Amino acid sequence: MSFFIGVWNQFNKLILPSSLHKITSKTTLLITFTGKKSGMTYTTPVNYTQMGNTLRITSLRTRLWWRNLKTNPEVIITLRGNKVNGVAKVFEDRRTVANELDNYLKPAPRMARYFNVSANPDGSFNENDLFNSAEGRVVIKVEIKDLSK
Repeated sequence: MSFFIGVWNQFNKLILPSSLHKITSKTTLLITFTGKKSGMTYTTPVNYTQMGNTLRITSLRTRLWWRNLKTNPEVIITLRGNKVNGVAKVFEDRRTVANELDNYLKPAPRMARYFNVSANPDGSFNENDLFNSAEGRVVIKVEIKDLSK
């Protein structure tokens, strides 16, 4: 991890649970989970999109944190300054990841450029681009249990 990313992650860990969360909470949240081997609690900032009570997060497959969610799907999310409980589901199959990336991008189409995904004339996303972007990625879908805010 680069120095900048480390500093940015520490900044978000301080800001997102505070009253200053609006600085980054529109696109970034904290996900807290239990390590599958250690049993320790970990918190990491991630980008997300939201549709109703469903959050979608994407990660590079080479990163390790998301693997904990496969065996321990219960998570605590710090979302716009509030802690909420959720259940995570990890998608690894390339076709499913492509479909979930489509859902990830729908509420935030401006993010498509970061995934090298182009839009079709009707506004939908190019299926081949989604499939290509899905290589080397996973998508984590979190269903929020108690979203009241």
